[in-house]
Amino acid sequence: MLSNSIVVFSSDNGGESLPKYGGYSTNYPLRGKKMQVWEGGIRIPAFIWSPLLHLQEPRVSMQLMHLTDWLPTLYSAAGGNVENLGDIDGQSLWEALLSNSSSPRQEILHNIDPVSNISAIRVGDMKLVTGNIESGEGTFYGKELLEDMEKPESMDEWVFRNGSIVKNLLIDMGLFLPTTPDTWRRNTEVQCNGDPETANGCDPSQAPCLYDIAVDPCEINNIADQHPQDVDLMLRRIKNYTEQAAEAQNQEIDLHGDPRCHGFAFVPWLDEEHLSNCPFQ
Repeated sequence: MLSNSIVVFSSDNGGESLPKYGGYSTNYPLRGKKMQVWEGGIRIPAFIWSPLLHLQEPRVSMQLMHLTDWLPTLYSAAGGNVENLGDIDGQSLWEALLSNSSSPRQEILHNIDPVSNISAIRVGDMKLVTGNIESGEGTFYGKELLEDMEKPESMDEWVFRNGSIVKNLLIDMGLFLPTTPDTWRRNTEVQCNGDPETANGCDPSQAPCLYDIAVDPCEINNIADQHPQDVDLMLRRIKNYTEQAAEAQNQEIDLHGDPRCHGFAFVPWLDEEHLSNCPFQ
């Protein structure tokens, strides 16, 4: 089974960095956190392992991929015809992963929130952020936590020194991939193009902000003024998506249906004012 398996790990969003929201993660040096459209809120760790990928050496993939691409990618890897999936947003990256070629995914709509007036889109390496979003100041969370953190020992180093049942099994099958200790950790570390502490001004509520994510994953250098045509193009793409979007169906909060009012859940940021509004205690 293992010789014909695909193992995938993927997170769903960046970590929550503010203790008042129950979070103690750090996405630093990436900007932002969970629920934000900065890279710290949307760029996530993932890996894919399979003997079916044996045509290429183990590597850190820089191919652009969106969550919706997993379905057609794995369906294609299993021998399915992606056209049978119908009209979906996802694209298969299986052939690109096999050959380490360019990703067919060239655009990602990160979000359009008509209620909060927040939008973000990526086209190629360029990413546009616009709307009622926190300005650049105060959006690089978790530096202190990262500095105080004792980095865990690399799993590569531990396995090479101590061995493991899984390692021995994979070696016997000719499927053990790592060749040098700590390769994965070094190659996956985010390298900023500058110091987050000196990020230039960006207030998306006043004007769209543009970043070249390939060279500036930490969103330090707003280059909107230097690329007005890219900004116009991406604003038009957002407008086009907005015209196709279903109307938001937000409803008024009904506290009768809130389990916190019944004492069934503990939420760190549930304050006394909220509790006093509960229709019953």
